[in-house]
Amino acid sequence: GGVRSTLAADAGDDVVLLGLRPADEDVTLGDPGGAKALGHRLGGGGPLAALSKGFAENLLRQGYGPRTISEHLRLLRDLSDWLERRQLTAGDLSMAQVDRFLSDRRSAGAARHKTRKAMGPILGCLREQGVAPAAETPVGDGPA
Repeated sequence: GGVRSTLAADAGDDVVLLGLRPADEDVTLGDPGGAKALGHRLGGGGPLAALSKGFAENLLRQGYGPRTISEHLRLLRDLSDWLERRQLTAGDLSMAQVDRFLSDRRSAGAARHKTRKAMGPILGCLREQGVAPAAETPVGDGPA
């Protein structure tokens, strides 16, 4: 059969797992039995790894589908890995740093999720959690 993206929460490890499974082997949210078989752990490492479960749950509550959640979690993992390689934290995520991350993604040949707009859900979540700086306001020419 076909392949579809699925989302499952592993209650034992309290992490969110995503992956591709054959369409006839459906895994749903809250099904820890098949979750470990996915072999696609989102945490891995980096300063944002612990936020993946809450982020996925937030996206699910907002009505995002499993495939989109999977893509955003992959982007979160990539950002976390990027921060770790540079010895940075979420607190260092100024828009200049976000732009560097996106530039690096484009240079590495990323086909998707390489614009500020794509980072919106992640940045919103990080700011809501108080771990990333607030959105920077543009400096205008008007009176102070």
